Amino acid sequence: MRDRYLDASKGVLIVAVVLGHFLEGWAPAGPFTTQPGWNQQPYQALLTFIYLFHMPLFIALAGVTARSGTAFNRAVGMVALYAPLQVIQIQLYGRELTWDTFVRPSYALWFILALAVWLLLLPLVDLLPRLTLLASVALAVIAGLSDFDPSTAYTRAIFYFPFFVAGHVYGKRLLERYRGAKVPWRLLAALVALAVAAVYSRSDVSPYWPTGQATLLSLDVDDQTMLLGRAATLAAMAVTSVAILAVLPRSGRVLEALGQRSLGIYVMHQFVVLELRPDIPDWTRDQMLAACFGLTVATVLVAQLPPFDRFFRDWAKMWGDAATKPFSLLRRATRRRPPAEHPRPPQHAAQP
Repeated sequence: MRDRYLDASKGVLIVAVVLGHFLEGWAPAGPFTTQPGWNQQPYQALLTFIYLFHMPLFIALAGVTARSGTAFNRAVGMVALYAPLQVIQIQLYGRELTWDTFVRPSYALWFILALAVWLLLLPLVDLLPRLTLLASVALAVIAGLSDFDPSTAYTRAIFYFPFFVAGHVYGKRLLERYRGAKVPWRLLAALVALAVAAVYSRSDVSPYWPTGQATLLSLDVDDQTMLLGRAATLAAMAVTSVAILAVLPRSGRVLEALGQRSLGIYVMHQFVVLELRPDIPDWTRDQMLAACFGLTVATVLVAQLPPFDRFFRDWAKMWGDAATKPFSLLRRATRRRPPAEHPRPPQHAAQP
């Protein structure tokens, strides 16, 4: 039986993902030419608030539903889904198809590749849950000192891995605790989330921080600032995500449907966002802001159509099943059979 609270929460979060991507691009041009929304208000405040919880919480809920028994199957399925989508985007946007461009996810495809890596690490999480969580947090902070290219999937895969682990280890417990939360506690949680976002956004941070792409290669800062910045960002995301989870609706037919079809929405929306980025310099900020919300609604309504989600899930499942079938056959063939019982010789009655 599906968890209505979890599905409804995922529904809200996938809408936030789509809105965030439109807000990044649908703004008057600025220093970040591909993501101009990060350099002006109110876009920057909205984006900072959204990025403090939408991906961390979405990833945590993915950890809640992950199971070691099906992790390898799903990981293979995610790779099988990533491969054709990446090739399509490379061809659509005029890039040369090489191994280097193939393993550098285009736009939002990083999450699909990162999810495959997290699923493969799930047995380790189940074996050493608390130690893995602590190690993942430490690695997420220290990885900022590397010269990782921020455009690669592993940069964000390392940064967001603690949320996947925390969701898998503590997510169910947190959902059960919040399920019956009273209105005053939910209002308090909303105030906490807004306060953290307000404090964080007032620091005028680079978009590389809340998007998990801050490294010494992407930002000109010293080692201490990098470590403190990544630790503070992770802490702000954790607090905001926990607070927002308390506020999210416990049910709702529309939101539940969106949550159940979140994979289709995630895959489809990125093509819409990239294709519809405006080349209209005389649009006002308010017009573009209104367009962001309108296009978000329209995109979600189209992308949530069942055939899209069903196709992507069936495609991933087909390849996942194909990859795991040989192992299933091998297990059956090598499974120890009970020894056959030999008939006992007849017992002769004793001679008188």
